[in-house]
Amino acid sequence: MSTAALYPVPGVQPAKHRDTGLMQRSALREIGIACMSSRRLDEVIRRSVRFLWEHGQPVDSSVDRMLLDLRGEEQDEAETNPCHLLGHAMGGSLTEVARTYLRSTRYLFPLLHSYACALAAFSQHGPEPLPIYLFMRDALVFWPTLRTLPTISEKQIRFIFYSRRDARAGRPPVEFSYEPGHGLVEEPLHCIRRGLLADVGLYGSLLHTMFKSGTCARGISVLFLGSRNPFLAGWLNMVLSAALLRGDPSVDLHDTIRLVDTVESLLKPYRLADNGALELTQPLSFICSMAFLWALHHYSKGLRAPPSLVHCARAFHKARKSPGCWLVDKAVPRWAEADRFIASWDLGPIAPMDMLSGFNL
Repeated sequence: MSTAALYPVPGVQPAKHRDTGLMQRSALREIGIACMSSRRLDEVIRRSVRFLWEHGQPVDSSVDRMLLDLRGEEQDEAETNPCHLLGHAMGGSLTEVARTYLRSTRYLFPLLHSYACALAAFSQHGPEPLPIYLFMRDALVFWPTLRTLPTISEKQIRFIFYSRRDARAGRPPVEFSYEPGHGLVEEPLHCIRRGLLADVGLYGSLLHTMFKSGTCARGISVLFLGSRNPFLAGWLNMVLSAALLRGDPSVDLHDTIRLVDTVESLLKPYRLADNGALELTQPLSFICSMAFLWALHHYSKGLRAPPSLVHCARAFHKARKSPGCWLVDKAVPRWAEADRFIASWDLGPIAPMDMLSGFNL
């Protein structure tokens, strides 16, 4: 599908302030659901292009030009971000770029599905299901699977928008959720008193700020995809360690960091502007991220049970041998302040790590 085949969009006028690229959180949710509900990839692309057009970012250049712009936008992470893989689609169409991205990332689907299932299972402990708070932007990739699970209701899924830039500016976190009878609710987040907070990982420095400020009550639970903080539980750390203790010779605990870095490197539909608003990313990044949500959603709908760790590990090890897979195999440098941060941690183990470490037994 070429850009020429997508324009003009009948009945749609470009936004007046086409240089802003800003969007509302409600719009992000709506386009995400619309794309996940699509039946075909070309429908996802049409919805995405229409959305970009309506929000002042028309896709009016060639695919090759957009690929070069995308690589330039990711220049700061050139050593670790695998966006160069999309160069194989040079001379192609938007559909070909999206398919290239999906082919290169599909091996992550079993892993992301299994982790989301673990979140869902843990959230069911107790007399009432825990709300699941997805920490934006990285945790957006856990949303498609959660939406397919019969044990998870729409009202359980919450989104937290917060960044170090917000913390430095004194802006509170924003909670965005769907409440039956009230529709979409967006409000400053003053305190999470109960719930399960999910993020990719690794240290939880922003979480520490939220706990110390009272934005997170001490009873909140945290389950990262992978953790480098001994006080915060990491799902990958636990499942890989269990396999290691069973004597599995293929286990490499460094895979935790490789996978976390890789998931964090996935293309995003938005970034945070200086004033805390949501700002659209480069068009190909937006389109590919919507295609990813769609493909993972359809993958998860077709499963009756979570893939086994063996299946996830095989997919990952196969990807490591393939030059065409989106994989950060050169670990992002360790945080320079890591040792000081861990040494100064004064909150103790956060649930469920308090139980896993025996702290509260």
